[in-house]
Amino acid sequence: MAANLPCLSRSILPAYHKRSRLRIASDLLRTLPFRVLFQRLPLPDLGLAIALAPPSISGGDWTEYQIYSFAGAADGGGPLAGVVAAGGSLFGTTISGGIEGCDETGCGVVFQLSPGATHGSPWTESVLHTFAGSDGAGPRAALTLSAGGVLYGTTSAGGSGSACQQGEGGCGTVFQLTPPATWSYSVIYNFTGLNGDGAQPVASIIVRTG
Repeated sequence: MAANLPCLSRSILPAYHKRSRLRIASDLLRTLPFRVLFQRLPLPDLGLAIALAPPSISGGDWTEYQIYSFAGAADGGGPLAGVVAAGGSLFGTTISGGIEGCDETGCGVVFQLSPGATHGSPWTESVLHTFAGSDGAGPRAALTLSAGGVLYGTTSAGGSGSACQQGEGGCGTVFQLTPPATWSYSVIYNFTGLNGDGAQPVASIIVRTG
């Protein structure tokens, strides 16, 4: 798949360890021949998805590719977490963008990045869900992919909880997106911030099987 990405430049991998704003993709995308990182940039640039392809020889330079540049509009903005890979596509979230709301920056989206059909063609973003606040807002953690292809995630705000009325409101949610033809979004749990159930989750979840 790395051969389908437009090459921007060559860069030595250790340099990226010094950039705290870059987030290495979930589980280092062990199923893919490249590594994906996110960089959140100042306005008007609202984030990049970047891939690093390993060298063909030991000790060689890694090759950097730009997969997608977020505009902060309907496509989302500010990716803070890594991505998960399935069927050749990458799935992730942005903390803002989508629709006007949540302090006029948008409440965030869940997105899919798909590689081009031909060599050198750009990747395409598809928005699987746009958060509206009432169903969650501001996802900060990577998604979790189940064996059945269902995506699970958390939002740090939004939902129906009433004890955390700050910014986007709500105390956060746990959600799921079910494939295949049309992704179906549903909230599994609304945190209340009361009675010890917690609030404002900023980490991924673990799906228990068996």
